[in-house]
Amino acid sequence: MEETKVKNKKQSFMAGVMTIMFAQVVIKVLGLLYRLVITNVPYFGDEGNGLYGAGFQIYMLLLSIATTGVPGAIAKLVSERIAVGKNKEAHHIFKIAFALFAIIGLIGTSILYLGAEVIASQWIGNPAVEGVLKALAPSIVFVAISAVIRGYFNGMYNMKATSNSQMLEQLFKSVLTIVFVLGVYQIFSVQPSNWATMFNITEDTVTEIMACVANLASTVAAAIGFVYLYVFYSRRKKEIWKNINESKETYKPDNIKHTIKTILALSIPMSLASIVSAINRNVDTFTVINGLTDMLMAQGTMAYELVVKEATRLYGILSGKVDMLIGLPLSINIAFATALFPAVSEAFAKKDDVYAEWCPNEKVALEVGIGASAAGKRVLATMKHVGVNVAADPLFTLAYTGVNGGLVLLAADDPGMHSSQNEQDSRFYALAARIPSMDPSDSQEALDFTRNAYELSERFDLPVIIRSTVRISHAKTPVE
Repeated sequence: MEETKVKNKKQSFMAGVMTIMFAQVVIKVLGLLYRLVITNVPYFGDEGNGLYGAGFQIYMLLLSIATTGVPGAIAKLVSERIAVGKNKEAHHIFKIAFALFAIIGLIGTSILYLGAEVIASQWIGNPAVEGVLKALAPSIVFVAISAVIRGYFNGMYNMKATSNSQMLEQLFKSVLTIVFVLGVYQIFSVQPSNWATMFNITEDTVTEIMACVANLASTVAAAIGFVYLYVFYSRRKKEIWKNINESKETYKPDNIKHTIKTILALSIPMSLASIVSAINRNVDTFTVINGLTDMLMAQGTMAYELVVKEATRLYGILSGKVDMLIGLPLSINIAFATALFPAVSEAFAKKDDVYAEWCPNEKVALEVGIGASAAGKRVLATMKHVGVNVAADPLFTLAYTGVNGGLVLLAADDPGMHSSQNEQDSRFYALAARIPSMDPSDSQEALDFTRNAYELSERFDLPVIIRSTVRISHAKTPVE
């Protein structure tokens, strides 16, 4: 019975990884496609991308502060409690978090909407960005409360809430952005037009209005995503309360203030990297636009209004054509991190003594593992073959300093370069360092060799390399 339960959990984890991974890839591709389309709409172009991107960076900063760590924090708290049968406590945390981040989202929305004029004129240096910021402002509250619902279902190993809502939101965002921008262009291009007069769409304002409606599409899409999540939750509410009633826990509601502190204590650290990244992007935005403006003004060949437009156009090349091509590889990492969080949290709650950590690079990962091994813990450091190059320094040192707890390095080689920049055989590292290396040929051997590797490592006081290849890493065969 226990074996069946473990097997199902593994299937649930991998299904979650694949669900989120597919969603992230679809989101990135759709995002790239709609930006390519609107960039080629007459009067939008690079200047429109500049206005769109400059406003979007401010929005992302507030969004990072308000929501980035929320799904992970809620997933952790919920999965820990559900693992030990405290379903009612998990739902109580969800309700408090929903109210808390609804308030935080409203504050973020208010700051962005009321401060749009100051931010656009004094910080960014282009008053035309004000409308873009106001169009984006309402979406912060929708994204904040959506993040709580996603985190709640992630904690219950239901990744469909996250993947489906994100894909739906991105689909509507892509379609509506194109429709809204083309709609403004159509209204402007038909002369005379009562609509153009009503909305003051002239040759001087058409680009600004296009950028505004493009970001308005993001707000509408965020609202649609929230509606989907609310319906998703409502349809499962009976099942949730059935599980709560069947858990038969004796639960005394925790102090609301203490629960809020717990949620914030988890979500804020998780958000720090995104906040710092968002700050850096905003510094780039302010520096690039204002720097280009000063440089062009120094040339003395254009009026100030034209200089601002040109600076924004040049910034649009960066934000609309360069930055859009960077994010796709991160989708795999996001998928694993999203699915792994509740799994590890549950293991801790059940005292399974499992700890997982993402590190800046492979060298740091192995060094962290060496520290854990020295403390007597068994360690598995995983990386691709290229990463073994990065980790080579501590690996060779470890070969003669020895280990305490068993330490296994899993190197995923890629013969044929299916997704790598080179071919490499990690077994030569084992030969050079004079440490054992094991080379499984199927899924069963991968499991057996890993168990044997820990025994070898602890018996001979050496790290052990397990070398996997693409075919083995992607294989699906029965194991005992």
